[in-house]
Formats: sequence, structure tokens, C-alpha cells
Amino acid sequence: MILGLIKVGNNASVGARSVVAPYTSIPDNGHLGPVTSSYEVGEALDAKHARVNRRCIPQPSTLMQVFVGSPITLIVNAISQIPPLIVLLWMLDYKGDLDSFDTVGDLMAWLCDPKRIPFFIGIRVTRAVLSPFFYMGASIFVKWFIIGKFKAGPRPRWSQWQLVRHWLSATLFSRKNIQEVTDIVGRHYEFVSILYRLLGAKVGSRVFWPGQQPVFSGEFDLLEIGDDCVFVSCFLMQNVCNLLQLTPLFVLCRAPDLPSFSLPWILARRSFFVPGPTWRTTVSSFLEA
Repeated sequence: MILGLIKVGNNASVGARSVVAPYTSIPDNGHLGPVTSSYEVGEALDAKHARVNRRCIPQPSTLMQVFVGSPITLIVNAISQIPPLIVLLWMLDYKGDLDSFDTVGDLMAWLCDPKRIPFFIGIRVTRAVLSPFFYMGASIFVKWFIIGKFKAGPRPRWSQWQLVRHWLSATLFSRKNIQEVTDIVGRHYEFVSILYRLLGAKVGSRVFWPGQQPVFSGEFDLLEIGDDCVFVSCFLMQNVCNLLQLTPLFVLCRAPDLPSFSLPWILARRSFFVPGPTWRTTVSSFLEA
């Protein structure tokens, strides 16, 4: 391992899955593209790569996040805690051999009762096994009855509600939250496809999902995956185009072997294969074997 000083200039950025070598620097206004290396000092530092920087995605105002978005996420998180809360209330209702708590000694005897240990175990088990499903169920309800369906086209930056919709979707359906569900039902096969269909994606048959769920911005209505797709680990789909402020469409057609990074408007067709995790391309490009 070589440890060396790395410098990132002003108004510069490093793309997802990129590598910056020791003793190198990203110049001012330089933007290292996704899945690239600092050794590629030519094409990789093109200024157009700034448009796929996730930090450039427009965010709703602080007031909208605090008074609209945060209460919704708080309610969803509260619903996810219903199973452990039921076990907790059951434990509080359990009195053991005591009829009443008249003294401090009675309270201490109740607290030290070994028969309460299964309740603590039950709280941990329900939180680990049932809470992710309650969370995802509440999030899907919010998706279909509050957020609504996303459509490909311009992303209106002037509408705070539209920005809140995108923010809510990215927050509720983060990689971590989806991963907690897939860790229980299985990471790779049909149950994951069913989950994505419930979120609005069009997913074909016999899709092999990665062990770590893809990083996605949350607009699952704009995701189409054909039959027999195979994802590599740590796949990243970046559904943004900050230069034009568009919400584009992903179409992954039948039987592609997918690389580790994909941009929108990429159409991967049958028998499409890219060896290794270093594929990158530009918006509106078309690749076919």
C-alpha cells in the first residue's frame, strides 16, 4: 500500500467508483468521470462529467424537508417499530409472581425476574426480522398514495413539491433500507424482483441481482429490466442529467451482463457484455454486441 498526498482543486469533483492515485491531483474545475482513474488525465477530466455529480441534484428547501418530508419519514420509521413495541408492551404487562408493586423491592424483583429475558430477545428478533417489512410496506404506501408515479421528462426545479417527491423517494428507498429486506428474503432471485415491481419498476424473469443492492436515486417507475439480466456486485445506476435537468429512463433489455456503473438512456441489448468493472459511456450512447 502506498500512502501519498492527494489534492482536489476548487469546484472539482471525483465520480462514483473512481480511483485517485497517490501523489496526484484533480485540477480546479476538473471533474473525474465515473469509474475512471486519475491516470486518465485527458478524457476523464472533461467538464461535462459534472452533470452526473450526485451533489448537483437539486434539493427541496429546508422548510419543505423539515415540515413535509421529515414528518413523512418519521411516520414511516414509527410504523416500522410497531413489532418491537408490541413485544415491549407485552413485557410491561407481565407481572410475574407479583400482584402489585407496593415497594421498591417489588419493582426490583420484577426487573430481575429471569422470565423477562425472552421478551428482550423477542424485541431484538422482531426489530431485525419484522421491522424491515413494516418499513417497506409503509414506504410503498407512501410511494403510491403520496409520492405518485414518476414520468420521464424535464425535472421542474421551480416546483418544491416535485423536488420533495424525488427527495422522499431517494430517502425512503435508499440502498440500506432495501438491503435490509433482501437480506431476509434472499439477495439474488425472484423475491428481489417482486420488491422492485412493487416499487414501480418493470422487471423480467430470471434476473440475478447483486449481493449488495444497486445504488439508485429512487425513481423506480423509470427502470425497465428485461429477462435473464445478470448484475455484478456494487452496481450503480445514476438516474440524473444535471446539465438538462431531466429525469431520464433506464432500459436494460433481455440478457445483458451488466457492468458496475450505468448512466441513463443506456440501452443494453441481448448478448451485451462488458468485461470487468470499468465500463463508462455518455448520455444518449448505444452499445450492442
